[in-house]
Amino acid sequence: MAYNGKTCNITIQASADLSDTTAGTGKLYKAIANTGTLSAAAGSALGILQYGADDTGNVTLAVSGESKYVAGGAIASGGKLALAADGYLAAASSGSTVVGVNLPAAVTSGSVGTGIFNFATPYVVVNSNGI
Repeated sequence: MAYNGKTCNITIQASADLSDTTAGTGKLYKAIANTGTLSAAAGSALGILQYGADDTGNVTLAVSGESKYVAGGAIASGGKLALAADGYLAAASSGSTVVGVNLPAAVTSGSVGTGIFNFATPYVVVNSNGI
C-alpha cells in the first residue's frame, strides 16, 4: 500500500482545474509543472500534487521527500522515476528526466506508488545504468 512520508512542500497557483483528487485517475499525486498544470514528459515539473484546487486556486506540491505518485507504466522496486505525459511518472530510460526512485514495491500502470523525490535537482539518464 502506498504511503506518504516527510516532504518539503511549496504552494503555487493552479492555471488549470486540479480539483479532481481521485488518486490514480484524477490529478492527485501527479507531477505538476511550473505553469500550474499537469507536467509533460521531460517538462519542468516542480513537484507532486498533494492538495488540489480549482483553476487559479492554490495547490500544494511535494518538492522533495517521500510521496505517493501515479505510475504511467510498470515500475520495478527501486526503479528510477522519470516524468511522463499528463503528470504520470514512469520507469526511466535513456534521455529521461529522473526526479525520484520507486519505494518499496513494484507498481503497475495506473496504480499509486510511493517514491522518494527531489524535483529541485533532476538529472537526465544518459546510459542503460540509469546514470
